[in-house]
Amino acid sequence: MRPSGDRLSHPSRRRILQTTAGLTALGVLGNSASMPVAADPGTEQWAFDTAGGSRSSPTVVDGTVYVGSNDNNLYAVAAATGEEQWVFETGDVVGSPTVADDTVFVGSWDNNLYAVDTETGEEQWAFKTGEAVSSSPTVADGTVFVGCDDTNLYAVDAATGEQEWAFETGSVVFSSPTVVDGTVYVGSADDNLYALDAGVAGSSEDSRVHLGTLGHHGEWRYADQSIPVAAESARSESVPGFGVGSGITALGATGYMLKRRLENN
Repeated sequence: MRPSGDRLSHPSRRRILQTTAGLTALGVLGNSASMPVAADPGTEQWAFDTAGGSRSSPTVVDGTVYVGSNDNNLYAVAAATGEEQWVFETGDVVGSPTVADDTVFVGSWDNNLYAVDTETGEEQWAFKTGEAVSSSPTVADGTVFVGCDDTNLYAVDAATGEQEWAFETGSVVFSSPTVVDGTVYVGSADDNLYALDAGVAGSSEDSRVHLGTLGHHGEWRYADQSIPVAAESARSESVPGFGVGSGITALGATGYMLKRRLENN
């Protein structure tokens, strides 16, 4: 029998309600009036029909989804409704796009890297390569970096589409490059991972960085981090295995991280 001095006390309903109300007032937890009612997980919100399927990974910016398709088109679709906003036609399968400075950058198997206006869907420029462009581009300091099936990694001026430089590997470059602190990293089918001087001082800054997709995770500031929780004192109210104060603190920290993550995106 456990000695009475070590008996675990249980939190009062009043304390839990007061703590939850405090978190709501701080904006960490929403109230029932402001929080939307969530649909069941896996419930279809909409489906947008393309004519040829898609190998492309979509990216989302300012309420618009951009995605390539095997029907040779790049589509802009309203994220809320699934309605088509515009379509841009290329000569072959379209890869995974990224967005920077109101421009969609995307490669196609028609041997071109395209820059397309996000609002109108009009072509700004096309950069001709030697083979299909399966790689997804990244953008850093006004330069677009993209791999190509012609074995090259290309650096292209984002404003004009003019080539700045090219690095030849020993095989096709399906890999999608990323730039960190002036170095561009990319893999090749020649069994090598390359680190190259990017010719710019910054890091990747396109939509895939902010969404944390295709190898870009730098802006996900809370990935792989934990929040230290101070140990409860022997006199604090607790439940077996988890102090109420610690539990609420962890809940509040999690709510705060999710809120900041959404704000950053």
